[in-house]
Amino acid sequence: MITIETSIVINRPVEDVWKFISTWENFPQWDRGLVEVTQTSEEPTGVGSTLQSVRLFLGLRGVGALWVSEYEPNKILAVKGSEGPIAGHISFTFEPVEGGTQLTETREVELGGLTRLMAPIIRPTQERQGRSDLAKVKRILEAPA
Repeated sequence: MITIETSIVINRPVEDVWKFISTWENFPQWDRGLVEVTQTSEEPTGVGSTLQSVRLFLGLRGVGALWVSEYEPNKILAVKGSEGPIAGHISFTFEPVEGGTQLTETREVELGGLTRLMAPIIRPTQERQGRSDLAKVKRILEAPA
C-alpha cells in the first residue's frame, strides 16, 4: 500500500473550505484528471453515500465506484473506491489555524495484479498530484471574488 499525506494552509474559514471540498461538482475544478463526480445515492451526503467518478488517466477514460467512508462536516471527509485493479482511500481533514484552515489530504493506494509493478512510478506521481491539487484549491479559494 502507498500512503501519501499532503497539507496546506488556506486563508479561508473552515466552513468555506469544507463547503468547497464537500461539493462533488467542484472536484473536477481542482483534481487533475477527474472529469466528473456524481452522487448515485439519495441526498443528503453522509457515511455510506455512493458516488461515480469519471477520470482520464494516460488518455484512457475510467469509471470508478466510490463510497463515503467518513463524513463529519467541517472536520473530515473520506471516500473509498476502486477502478480496475487499483483501490484507494482519500481523506480530507479540516483544522482551524491562525489565519484560516489547514487542509490535509491523505491518499492510500492499493495496487493489485500487474499494477504492483508500477509502484515506483505511482508514488511520486501521487505525491506531485496531491501537492498540485491542494495548491489549486488554495488558489481557487483565495482568489479575489
